[in-house]
Amino acid sequence: MSRYPGIDVSQPDLELIPFAFTGTGTAAMTFGSSDITLTDNGTGDYTLTLLRSAGVVLWCSAIARSDAGKVFCVLHDTGSTVSAVRILCYSDAGTATDVKVSGFILVKRGSTES
Repeated sequence: MSRYPGIDVSQPDLELIPFAFTGTGTAAMTFGSSDITLTDNGTGDYTLTLLRSAGVVLWCSAIARSDAGKVFCVLHDTGSTVSAVRILCYSDAGTATDVKVSGFILVKRGSTES
């Protein structure tokens, strides 16, 4: 059973973690801050770190909530588990840019094998 209304992940070892943050001005989490911390690495470059042991991050999807850019997700490995997701944001012209971002991280808990 999911901790988030309207989100059903039927396998008990899977968890879908929604998140949202604004990268414009002072970067800040706007949703999901009880599960994730945000680090601003520079223009258009952010790291989301899971506050609880992840096991294995299976998937991440993020979208820019702006006409200004595209968003790419990159998983950060720390050995056999993944505890962070790097979000890179670019304008259509390919320039790093700060935007508002929403997305989901799918985590398999209790395992270090994908």
